[in-house]
Amino acid sequence: MSSSTIITAAPNSFPNRTALLRHFQGLPAEIKPHFEHFEALVQSEFPLEVCLAYMFFRVELAHRDTLYCGVVKLHHAQSSMARSIIQHQHITRESFKDFFRSLFGQPLKPSVAAKIKGAESIRDKVIHGSEPTEAMMRQAIGDVLDYARDYNAFGKALA
Repeated sequence: MSSSTIITAAPNSFPNRTALLRHFQGLPAEIKPHFEHFEALVQSEFPLEVCLAYMFFRVELAHRDTLYCGVVKLHHAQSSMARSIIQHQHITRESFKDFFRSLFGQPLKPSVAAKIKGAESIRDKVIHGSEPTEAMMRQAIGDVLDYARDYNAFGKALA
């Protein structure tokens, strides 16, 4: 598999916005509060680009929170200092993986990381001015939801 291969759920898993809403509603209860505006965005007249950007904003917040919790819980850092350091750190996709590995002593599980790979590609197209199709964006949004579910389960197993 080449590094440019996009890994997503089954094609056409989300034929419309209603399918995305059903998928969201089927997620574990602890995931939904992290995406508190998801339903309103999907049900609105906003373009899906807005929802996709929101999804990645929330994922990146969760990534920072994970690093913060790792520093405080596992390495016994002072919480306000840890929060400040994490908030001021420039974190990219790759550096997050490095920080995660350093803090937790293991990499993010490959099957979890793979869940978001295709969505990242679509997100990049949106943010950099390309115009992915509605179907591509629905799939990317669904993939982010799957990633959030699996990331959360993996994180709970680490705790």
